[in-house]
This record gives sequence, C-alpha cells and structure tokens, in this order.
Amino acid sequence: MLAKSTRSLAIVALMALFAAGCGDDGGAGSVQTTASAAPGSTAGESGSEASPSLTLLAEEITGSQGQLLVAVLSAAGRPVGSVCIGVDADPFSGSGVFSTFDPNNPCGKDAPYGEVITEDATYAVTIGVVTPGETVPSLCADATATISGPSELRITGADLASDCTGF
Repeated sequence: MLAKSTRSLAIVALMALFAAGCGDDGGAGSVQTTASAAPGSTAGESGSEASPSLTLLAEEITGSQGQLLVAVLSAAGRPVGSVCIGVDADPFSGSGVFSTFDPNNPCGKDAPYGEVITEDATYAVTIGVVTPGETVPSLCADATATISGPSELRITGADLASDCTGF
C-alpha cells in the first residue's frame, strides 16, 4: 500500500480532477506490476533501447462507459505525472502514457505540461474510475510501477475495487 502522505497527495490531485470534471487526453485494490507483467507480479526491463516511459494498459473494465480512468504517478510523496483515458465502451480496453500535468488539473496537458515521464524509478500509482464532477471514484486501486526503459502497467477490471470510500 502507499504511504499515507503519498496517497493523500495523489488523492488531492484526483479530487481536483473529479471536482473539475476535466476532459480526456487520449478499501482499494492493490496491483504491483512493471513492464508487461501479469497483475500481482513484478517483471523486469522490457529490453528495448527506446526512451524510458510508462504506459498504462487498461483491460476488460466493465460498467464504466462514459466515465474517466485517471491514474496519478507519485514519487517521493508528490504527484509527478498522470494519464487520463475516456472510457468509451463496455467492456473497455485502452492505454495512455504517463506525462506531466498542470497542478490545477491532472488531465491538463497544455504546454509546458504533457512531457512524458522518463526517469527510471519505482513509483506509487493511484488509479480511479470516476464520473466527471464526482468526488469518489466508482472503482479504484493502488499500484507500484517501475520505469526501466519502455515499461507498462497493466490493470484489469478484476484489479479494481468497488469500495472506494475513504480513497
């Protein structure tokens, strides 16, 4: 689980998003994965020489059409990046790359924001599926992800908890 201060900062960022109902830029569950590992496991580097990055892969999320999948990446107790994906199907599968965001809007990627997070490190990730304008996600999870070259964080509908009170 995430440290309380890290989780609190990520929640503040998510709450700002939920209250603002921002748009799409293309007891919680716990997931630990890196590279292309299966949920609940850890994998190493992907082996490519490409630039480091972290892609969120969402698969088989059901009952959330019209909502927004938001994931906030935190390091050293502060949010450093996010990805926002509009859930436009049921079941839904989609992906997005973590990048820097406007501190007033986790989905705000206008310049000077929107730079891909490239620092090799292990990050805490807070994930929520929300209806824009709501303050509590309908589905949620905590995760840990490691960027080591091009990396992936895979989350499935089964990884997301529906009891997000206190999240």
